[in-house]
Parts: sequence; C-alpha cells; structure tokens
Amino acid sequence: MICITAFFTFSGIKAQDQSYEIGYSSFLGGLSNINVRGLGLDEKGHLYIGGRCLTPGGDNWDQSYKNGISSLDVFVLKTNPESGEEIYLRIIGGSSEDHLKVMSVDANGNVYLSGRSKSYDFPTTANAFHTQRMGTYDVIAAKLDPRGEVVYSSIFGARAMDECRGVGCNNKGYAVYVGGTHGNEYPTTPGDFSAYHGPEELDPGLLVYKQAMYRSEDCFVTMLSPDGSRMEFSHLFGGKGFEKGWAAAMDEEGNVYVTGYTTATNLKTTPNAFSKSIHGVRDAFIAKFSAKGKLLASTYFGGSDDDGAYGIALDEKGRIWVTGKTTSWDFPQVGSNYHKQHEGQDMFIACLSGDLSKLEFSTCFGGVNLEEPISEGLCITGNQQVVVVGKTHSKDFPLINSTQAISQTGEDSDVFCRVYNANTFACEWSTRFGGRKNDEPGAVVAGENDFWIAGATKSEDFPVSSDARAKQGKAFLVRCEN
Repeated sequence: MICITAFFTFSGIKAQDQSYEIGYSSFLGGLSNINVRGLGLDEKGHLYIGGRCLTPGGDNWDQSYKNGISSLDVFVLKTNPESGEEIYLRIIGGSSEDHLKVMSVDANGNVYLSGRSKSYDFPTTANAFHTQRMGTYDVIAAKLDPRGEVVYSSIFGARAMDECRGVGCNNKGYAVYVGGTHGNEYPTTPGDFSAYHGPEELDPGLLVYKQAMYRSEDCFVTMLSPDGSRMEFSHLFGGKGFEKGWAAAMDEEGNVYVTGYTTATNLKTTPNAFSKSIHGVRDAFIAKFSAKGKLLASTYFGGSDDDGAYGIALDEKGRIWVTGKTTSWDFPQVGSNYHKQHEGQDMFIACLSGDLSKLEFSTCFGGVNLEEPISEGLCITGNQQVVVVGKTHSKDFPLINSTQAISQTGEDSDVFCRVYNANTFACEWSTRFGGRKNDEPGAVVAGENDFWIAGATKSEDFPVSSDARAKQGKAFLVRCEN
C-alpha cells in the first residue's frame, strides 16, 4: 500500500484557560496533485483525510475501485494519529476527473464521500440506487465501512451539471447529500419538492449561456438508506431563482439541516420563520427536514446586499449554528458590537433556535480585505466550542489570544480560525497562519477539546512544528489544542 507521508506524534504547547494553541503542524506528502477536502474522526480517535489526487503509479495499492487510465481520483486515508499508523488508503475513480468536495465520518468509522465526476466509467456498486451518468458533471455518493471497503457507490444527476457540496450523517448509517442541480431530470421522490424550479429544458452544450440567461439552479437534498439502495427522500428545494446547498447536518433522529444561498423571492418558508422574505441580492437560507422529508422549518437570513451560508452545525442544546460571508452593512446581528468600517466581504457566524424562529446570536468579523468561507468550514467540539475556519486576505484580520507563533502573514491569503463559546457566545480565540504564498483550508473536524484543519498550500515556508513528519508538500495538516 502507498504510504502518504504523514504527520503525527506531536508535542505542542498547551494553552491556558479557554484559548488554543497549534500543537502540531506538518505538510502532507506521498500523493501528487493532492487537494484535501474532507476530515473525520471516529469514536476510537482514528483520523480520516479525504480529497482528490492524481492516480498513484505502480501496483502496490488496491485497484478494486479504480477504472480507466490515470486521472484525478478520490482518495481517503485512515490513520491512527497517536502512532502514525496508516490503516488504509482507498482510491476511487474512473477515466476522467473525479473530485471529492465533502466528506463526513460517523462515530463507528463509516465514511461518506461526495462531490462530482466527469467519468463515464466511475465505479458504482450493484446495490446503488442509481449507476448511470447523466450530464457533464454528476454527483457521486459513496460509503466506506470501517475497513475501507465500499458499501455503496453511486452516480446521479441531470443532463446539465450537478455537484454535491455538503454531506451529513448519523450513527445509524444514514447520510444526506446536498448541492446544486441545473436540470429537471435530477432524481426526486414524490412530494412538494419534486419539481425543478428552473427552465423546463437546459441544453448541456449551451450550459454557460443558459446559466447566464436564467440564473437558475435548485438546491437538492437527497437522503440515502444505510446500504445506498434507495432514496429515503430527495427534494429540489428552490424558487424562481438560483439556490445552492453548501452544507448539511443530521441528528440521530434523522432530521436533516441544510444551508446555502438563494436569489429567489418565493423560497418556501415556515410560518414562524425568523425571516420570511429576501432582503438583498442574495440571502442565505436555512432549512430543516424530518427523516421522511417533511419541511419542519425554513428561513431566509441576510441583509440588503449579498450573503451566503457555507457551514452548519448543531450544538448540544439543539440550536443551529451557521457561518458564511456577507457584504451587507445591515447584516442582522445579536449580541455583537461589530460595526462594518470598510467595503468588501466579511465573515459571519450565527446561532438560531432549533425551529429557526429566533436569532440568538450573530456577529460579523474580518479585516479591510477579503475573507472567504469554505464548504462545511464549521464544527463544534465535544466541550461545546464552535470553530469556524476560512481564508483571509486581510493583514489586519482581528486576533484574540493569538501568539502569532506560526504565522508569516505573507502577501497572499492565510488560513484563519476563530473559536466561540457556545454557551456565552464569546470569541475565545482568533488566529491566522500560513506562509508567504497562498494557503487555503479545505476541511475542519472537531474532537472532544481539540480540532484538526487541513488544506492546500503554495508556501514552501508554511510554518511546521519541529516534530513534523513531512517538511515539504502541497497540502498541510494542523492540530489545535485547548
């Protein structure tokens, strides 16, 4: 099996109080053209790293789920972070481009993968509910068991272009996939959200023209059975405009939580929604569905300009946290003393009640330049610390309890990380790190009182700790400890 040069056995300095320190930092090596888009932890403490890579050379890896010639493929690496042991490396792909965009791992060690594929021969399993490619890019959805064996692998979509940007799972083996579709052929189940809200026909050969003309896309919400053989429900949630789902979560009862953005004025909201109408060019939306696909709650969320949500998480009180970006001077804020002092794009983080009727906390943050979110860039630790991760171009990005020990504050973008207390809403840590060139996070996952961040870097001087297992590469892994 290929060894992806890794990272572990660390010796970071512990922080005091509720602040954090970066306890370990390393490059990732061993796979070429690597782009990390997923992280996961199971109840045994195993760490899972997922993303896209160029098909490895040689024959010393399991080719059971690889079709065709060398290409960009999906990979998942399972490791023991204490010993550095590589438990498995799984490569999945066809003859063309296959991109992992998001990954989720349940407590038992089942891995749920999704993204998009251009491969006509993307490997699927006989039990999958759909196995035929339909469009330019289609959604891929796969599940691995704790040994890395494929439980199901499916490809589905419409005739235009589809991709998944969010996946949520629970410990009963169910998973929900959310993203965007441009076509009315997307597989749905009967009900209120089975019809596509865009134009009746889309010509894949004129996709760019059609998008520019209609600006139409629907958010899909597709929940699969534990064996992947059927859709528990599949909805097209949208209005007469442009919707895309960017993040998803699921609780143990099977309720599904989705967030993204919309330009539609007629998106369906529920009677007690925090906001029943769109306020700007584009608003974030948040929706909750039952395990049977019934819409339980839905709201708009935003100010008078351009806003979108890219991450969602649930705290132990059943409240819904979302994060994203905003250019609105009047973005709704509660319990915040932040006042926008500059033009441009900032980040926001907000907490809403479980029925989406009340905004309990909301604030914005950023510097004079651009801050950018990542898909699923939000998680909550076991001790109820809310972690939001993204990319900043601002040299004056606000810092809190940060030593700046590993930040080079280069000319291009850095990674930022902020930690909020879910009970007091106080920001207890805010930092940035990176080298002199572009550094971009791709995923974050929370443990009990720590969290991991991984992503891509062009910085040869990306700051690594003394015990780093790789001193160069195009990807990084960082552990932040309380």
